[in-house]
Amino acid sequence: MSYKPGDGVPITGVYRVIYDSMHTTHQPERVIENVGRFPKCKHCGDRVRFELIKAVLWIRKDPDFK
Repeated sequence: MSYKPGDGVPITGVYRVIYDSMHTTHQPERVIENVGRFPKCKHCGDRVRFELIKAVLWIRKDPDFK
């Protein structure tokens, strides 16, 4: 399943970023927290998609680190 800019982030995780065109400044993977929406790309605009690779737990939400 892929997500587009403006979609709500369903789960915090590492996402594969699929760009419309490749630029050397693009990141192929990003950690995105589920507190907002997927961002636009400053080069590709809305022509970017995100696919969840792995769900992660933010350390600040882990009870062992409070």
